[in-house]
Amino acid sequence: MNHLPSLTENRPLRFLTISVLYFTQGIQTGLFLTAMPAYLANQGAEASAIAGFIGVIMLPWTFKIIGAVLMDRFTFLPMGRRRPWVIAAMIGAVIGYIAMAWVEDPINHISLLVITGLIVSTSTAFMDVAVDSMTVDIVPEEEYSKANAFMMGSNAVGLAVTIAVGSWALSRFGISFTFMGTAVFVALISLFPILLKERDGERMFPWSEGEVSTIALELNMESWGEILRNLLKALILPASILLGLVSFLIGSTNGLLKAFLPVLTVQELGWLDTDFSNLVATASLVAGITGMTIGGFLISWLGTIRGAIVFLVTLILAALFMGFFPAFWESALAVEGFIFAVNILRTLFLIALFTACMAICWKQVAATQFTIYMAISNFGISLGAGMYGWLASFQSSELVFFAFALIIALMIGLLMKVNLDDHSEKVRELERI
Repeated sequence: MNHLPSLTENRPLRFLTISVLYFTQGIQTGLFLTAMPAYLANQGAEASAIAGFIGVIMLPWTFKIIGAVLMDRFTFLPMGRRRPWVIAAMIGAVIGYIAMAWVEDPINHISLLVITGLIVSTSTAFMDVAVDSMTVDIVPEEEYSKANAFMMGSNAVGLAVTIAVGSWALSRFGISFTFMGTAVFVALISLFPILLKERDGERMFPWSEGEVSTIALELNMESWGEILRNLLKALILPASILLGLVSFLIGSTNGLLKAFLPVLTVQELGWLDTDFSNLVATASLVAGITGMTIGGFLISWLGTIRGAIVFLVTLILAALFMGFFPAFWESALAVEGFIFAVNILRTLFLIALFTACMAICWKQVAATQFTIYMAISNFGISLGAGMYGWLASFQSSELVFFAFALIIALMIGLLMKVNLDDHSEKVRELERI
């Protein structure tokens, strides 16, 4: 197998590997957040049990920063800087899925289901960090936009496909068949990081011949103090602070709409909850495919920051239309159009944002630095959902659209101050010190 090209030397294989690994993350999200809760509800599980399953299962994603710090500090360099972590995480996920397949009568063994699911979730969260940091390491900066387009698109496709196939398999064949089949599929996908090395000359397996890459050796850090110092140096640079704030604000808009739209459509407009769920699933799939096919091209053409601003301006126009013309809400087409617009534009914006975040990462601490931006965004989701609780007290749905537009406008103001070229020069200065 040594004749296989390395990821740094083969562009199509880079994109294909990143895509299938992100598709795998969509599998876990689709199963645990949609298919399994629906299956448990259909089997008669109590609401508290279902909520507990989701809450505990998603905990590892809250603590991804721990995995990021470990990856920046420890690895088996002869096999690459990030690849050993990707492989280990995928093996963990396969073991977890197999363990879940052996849980008989999940309704009466919900604790065992949670424990085995936690193995999958922890492994997938680690894989997310490892793949993100590997992308920063091995993808040339001019390819970041295309890489992020494939990452987000394949994740959305994996999510949508898993919701459909997983829900069908659970209802038709049950939990054992579904999770054993998932384990086999994820095991097949794990062949990508197992057989494809990061850089030429590295080992394929621990017992294979090969040596540490000079580049990987230069990026490796051997003390916690060095990691912390370099991380702080990177985080206090102006572009890093600005993009951190933007990450928080886009998360808050996501949380705001996630809390608001079900209330608007189901309670105020009288939609069926299944109609709303199906619409969101379809919009997510379309957004993912859009991002995968044209997202990278648009951002390369417009520029990372300029493209992000263009997408945000369009979002503001959509929100202002909904806020100023509530009479149109009675038309399902208008609300559906807004939901599709938000999903597509948000996906395109996130491709641009993640591209910018990757561009400002200092490769020595890329796993931790990039994960911090993602954690900030997730924190914003929680606060955004809480914000809706306050806005709802005014009993004006129009106000929510105006608040959404105001937050987006603030993001535009912050992005206009970001200078990626200046940041790159500052990072080069840090590397010379």
